[in-house]
Amino acid sequence: MSLKIKVYLDYICPFCIIAMKSFCDVIKNKNIEVELIPFEICKVGEEKLNPLEDEDVANLWREEIFPASKKLNMNLNIPTIIPHPYTNLAFQGFYFAKQYNKEKEYSKRVYIAFFYENQDIEKVDVIARLAGEVGLDKYQCLQKLEEGKYKEMQYYYIKEAEDDKIEIVPTFTIGDSRLEGLISKEEFEKVIENEIKKS
Repeated sequence: MSLKIKVYLDYICPFCIIAMKSFCDVIKNKNIEVELIPFEICKVGEEKLNPLEDEDVANLWREEIFPASKKLNMNLNIPTIIPHPYTNLAFQGFYFAKQYNKEKEYSKRVYIAFFYENQDIEKVDVIARLAGEVGLDKYQCLQKLEEGKYKEMQYYYIKEAEDDKIEIVPTFTIGDSRLEGLISKEEFEKVIENEIKKS
């Protein structure tokens, strides 16, 4: 029986991309079923993140994000899209990709686009193009996003996050365990091995 893991994430969260690197390294060749679940840090209408003006966010980059990414040879920099974009549209692209079992490839591409290529993932044409780059039909994606096809699905996942009492990203629910925030490879290994033994 495979171990089931839920991963709550947001595309503008640097802790997510860092934690996912360690997580993916640990779960290689293991009988694990992973479900990615969108969780917007900033919903439309809320104040956007701006690490150049918000001293608390800037401190997080200096004290935690830069050192952690360097340790994993990721070398993240603060994206130049300031303030950071809302991710509701990028997650609608996620739902489109999920229909074709491409949500993991799509998510990886969106992370790279934002953190390494400084692409604006709030723009519908950018999202459609990124979907096309992982083998999906970008024109169909564009059409579905412009029609608002997946807006209702967002409410479903918001409710799921509320039911799971998710407050921060990344959050990993691993069997009966939960890990949050900047998680090391060693922490993942310990918890996953313990949960595999129990399953």
